[in-house]
Amino acid sequence: MKNNRNAFFVLAGLFSLVFIPQIAYADSSWYWISKQRPFDLLPWVALATIAIEALAINFIPKTKQFFKTLGIVIIANLISFVIPYFIEYLSQSWYGSWDAILDSGPIYNVNLLFLILTLAAETPIVYNVLKRYVSKEKVLLWTIILSNIVTTIMVLVIEHTLCYGAWA
Repeated sequence: MKNNRNAFFVLAGLFSLVFIPQIAYADSSWYWISKQRPFDLLPWVALATIAIEALAINFIPKTKQFFKTLGIVIIANLISFVIPYFIEYLSQSWYGSWDAILDSGPIYNVNLLFLILTLAAETPIVYNVLKRYVSKEKVLLWTIILSNIVTTIMVLVIEHTLCYGAWA
């Protein structure tokens, strides 16, 4: 039985080497081909994100508190937009300057981890502040989650369409 398990792991390892090749970019550097980097788009996508989320949260569950909704969505988005950059800075602070970090690789703002961080940061903040202004708390919760998913996908498409680069 133990021999069969060892044979399985050896075959699985060989299979992965052949069919799942790893690409290494040793002694190469990333450069952006597009005029802008994802960080350059941040103010515009942040404004669009805040507008879409605030309007959705205000009109779907009907908070009837537009300026309060807008304010809390702005605060929650500031927190969720800063977290990925802070993590990137901590993980690559040995590069020295902020520009060197942003130019060090294909650092896109949005990915699956960003969506998870956004939901983890924004949902409790927005939900806990605005739940007393709605009659259906579940509708509020799902509106927050779905509007964040929609805006995150929107930003991902914008970034990957307008910002592209290559390894040299």
